[in-house]
Amino acid sequence: MMSRGIAGTALIILIASVNAVAYVGTGDSGPGPLDTAPPVLQSVTALSEKSLSLTFNEPMLNTSGYGFSDVFNFRISGTGRGTLSQIPYSVSGTGPYTLSWFIGEMLNAAPVTATLFNLQDLMGNLIIAPGNTASGPGIGIPPEFRNVVVSPERAGIDTEVTIKFDVSEALLDEPEVTVNGRLAEAALGNKASDYDYVYTVSDEDPFGPAALVISGFDLAGNAGAYYDSQAFRVLDLEALPLRAWPLFAALLLAGACLLFLYRRRRGAAALLLLLAVLLTAGASFAQDPMDPIVSNVTFTQGPDGMLGTKVDIYFDLVAPGDACDILVYLSKDDGADGFPFPANTLSGNIGDLVTGTGYHIVWKAGLDYPGENLAAARVRVVADSNTIQHTLNYAAGEHGVVSGELSQVVDRGRDGTPRPRRARRGL
Repeated sequence: MMSRGIAGTALIILIASVNAVAYVGTGDSGPGPLDTAPPVLQSVTALSEKSLSLTFNEPMLNTSGYGFSDVFNFRISGTGRGTLSQIPYSVSGTGPYTLSWFIGEMLNAAPVTATLFNLQDLMGNLIIAPGNTASGPGIGIPPEFRNVVVSPERAGIDTEVTIKFDVSEALLDEPEVTVNGRLAEAALGNKASDYDYVYTVSDEDPFGPAALVISGFDLAGNAGAYYDSQAFRVLDLEALPLRAWPLFAALLLAGACLLFLYRRRRGAAALLLLLAVLLTAGASFAQDPMDPIVSNVTFTQGPDGMLGTKVDIYFDLVAPGDACDILVYLSKDDGADGFPFPANTLSGNIGDLVTGTGYHIVWKAGLDYPGENLAAARVRVVADSNTIQHTLNYAAGEHGVVSGELSQVVDRGRDGTPRPRRARRGL
């Protein structure tokens, strides 16, 4: 009973144990590139006064609709920008890239800085500072002073010389014009590209070639200059011409005769001294073997199309010494007036002439002396190898005593500087 009862009342206990298990699968890819570095603008190079080239350290994303199609993603700055706008007109190329402008120009050799925004490399990395900026020297073209005309080509002290020219581009301000280092004055009514200046020859100007300098800045600040070391020639027009010495000697002789008649015996010594001085002067100013000789001077007049009346002058020249510059003077009454009228508007054989025949000068006479109707005009051709001025100093003292000396005031070479006097017969 007991065993059956136990069996009937037996408690069956079931204990179950459950363990949780996770199953994980992994796989590795093969090696490949991964670029997260932003692109860098390496260099900025000026191609012309209106274009820049940009070079990057890697290829850039250049699909239509992205950063390179938008010019507002580019800015330029720096003193080298000159008159270019900050934003370019267009961007072209596939690397290097070119920024272009239609108007303006850079300042030559001054730094130009490009700064970029919203540009990506092929991997999509955005360009950021400091790699989005670079600089390089700009290119600028200096203004060119052209068609320079100086008139007259020969000028004495107090003569006004006109200087006309034009410029290849607009200037920041009126140009500076100097002659032998002295300022010329701007004429009224100068245009933006055509200029007119006036220079008055001063006694400070050395005789000989005059140095002309024209300088100025364009709107971008580029400096331009024009130099001419022989723009025109400064002459000593007050020097006594050699042909005036016979008249001067005659006047001295007449004065000596009057002095002799007045002083009689005591004046005899004075007369002898004056005659000696005159003989010395005559010997001194006789034809020097080194003096140039002008011969066979002729002139004819005729029309010259739009230039108006012209005069053709022909002559022969013997120049034993230095090469000669040529001056022309006009007489309005067959030479009786002493040829006091200079011919200024000359062209042709007027400078650095050596011995030769058939030299030809064209004179625009109507510009120098308009409205003239001369029945007996003559021209004088003067060959000038250097500018020489002489003086004859004398004085009448007590008892009819006359003292005097022949001296040379100035002897200037072709460059306008004083030089030792050439030896002449009789001195």
